Amino acid sequence: MKKIGFFVPEIKNCGPVNVVFNIISFLNKNVFDIQLIAIRKNNIGYEKNIQKQCSLGIIYMENYPDKNIFFNHLNDLDIIHSHGYFPDKYIKFINNNIVKITTIHCLFFNDYIKEYGFFKGLVGAIMHLYFLKNNHFSKIVGCSKSIEEYLTKFIQKEKLSNINNGVNQNIFKPLSIEDRILVRKELGFKIDESIFIFAGRFIKRKNVSKLIEIFNTQNFDNSKLLLLGEGEEEDICKEKAKNNPNILFLGFNNTPEKYYQLADFVVSVSSAEGYPMSILEAVSCGCYAYLSDIPSHREFLKNNPSCGDFIENISNYKSLEKNHSNKSYYNLSAQKMSKEYTKIYIEEL
Repeated sequence: MKKIGFFVPEIKNCGPVNVVFNIISFLNKNVFDIQLIAIRKNNIGYEKNIQKQCSLGIIYMENYPDKNIFFNHLNDLDIIHSHGYFPDKYIKFINNNIVKITTIHCLFFNDYIKEYGFFKGLVGAIMHLYFLKNNHFSKIVGCSKSIEEYLTKFIQKEKLSNINNGVNQNIFKPLSIEDRILVRKELGFKIDESIFIFAGRFIKRKNVSKLIEIFNTQNFDNSKLLLLGEGEEEDICKEKAKNNPNILFLGFNNTPEKYYQLADFVVSVSSAEGYPMSILEAVSCGCYAYLSDIPSHREFLKNNPSCGDFIENISNYKSLEKNHSNKSYYNLSAQKMSKEYTKIYIEEL
């Protein structure tokens, strides 16, 4: 058995952590003993969703007053797979005879500057690239082809690879027409209306206010726009939507699948993404995607041409078939993603 550790900043419901959960869920437990490692603990309890699958348990860096003991503990692993700025930073304290792999989930200079402001974002991007170049990673994996291509500007190509994110299709799956009707009735939606959905943070990069403008200015007969999430731009968005009763703010939800399953379309007008988990989740539940023209969205539409279109064509939504319960979504699955990561783990040992 090989010991593998997955290193994240914090265990909470967000894209990179869900990617880790999905890899773990479909790893061969006859080949790998699994440990989940986080820098800090929270009181959310999200780790309960994966605890049983971590044969080596879950540990938190902040629980170790002596950080040398923490890093010595990690030196017992065969492979460590990090996700995020601080895990990639702290990897340098782990022995170089351990296989070190990281997954990159964003475009550093684009995303960090938009998220943290120009100076802090610029410094963060430069430092993260420094960690990738100097902390002895065996393999640096982009969560999309577009991220791998972006990284080739800074990192030697032979260290790079890409594996598209995937979702757990035991959870994110379409409902039958009958069940979908029942769920709509239970949650107070009409059977014949078109339901659009966005799930994510209300931040500048996600352009939620722009999405609201589209729904305020274009004609969407007998339609609803459901907005799942929260964030710093939530009040701005609510102000823009206050005169449109068909735009509903549903807050943050740990089980978005129940809304994806009743929706017809998922929408995103983000200015930057890695390989967006919310789109993969919604499409796996049967939604058709309308997406902004950015590299990761173009990649998604190229890989899955029957599953979506660009947002500029959203006016064509009425002509589309609304139920996709008979489609195969293996290309979006965590099973496929985990199999591809397993291949890298074994090759690098």
